[in-house]
Amino acid sequence: MTVLIPVRYPLTDRNKRAIEKGLELVADESDPELLIVYVNRLYKDDRIPRSTLRETVEAEFGTIPAHYVVRDGFLYEEAVLDEAIRQQVDHIVLSERRRAAWQQLLREAFDFEVDLESFLSKQLDVEIHVIPDEQ
Repeated sequence: MTVLIPVRYPLTDRNKRAIEKGLELVADESDPELLIVYVNRLYKDDRIPRSTLRETVEAEFGTIPAHYVVRDGFLYEEAVLDEAIRQQVDHIVLSERRRAAWQQLLREAFDFEVDLESFLSKQLDVEIHVIPDEQ
């Protein structure tokens, strides 16, 4: 089972809850794989190397069964979705805010309302897990 978790840097409380959810999803798996993904946005000066992402997550959670991916991209949601497709993930963990951004992206792409979870489930065989923005 592969779980993709998009994060920001530095890690937000939402990111930490998303990683916790990802760890819950893979807890009983014999070969768990978390993909923790950060997008260096090309229009901002917020680039971080993969090693910094790993060190930040491990400082918070210790060593976890994760692969760390840092990608360059213009549109955050598109870069994360491309990574999900490339890695053939089974699950994506999003916050409510990030889910809303993905929903907006689909609305603009198709010019009508599309249910994000149904769309991704049907098109990519991916299950979306949405965590609350605040707990």
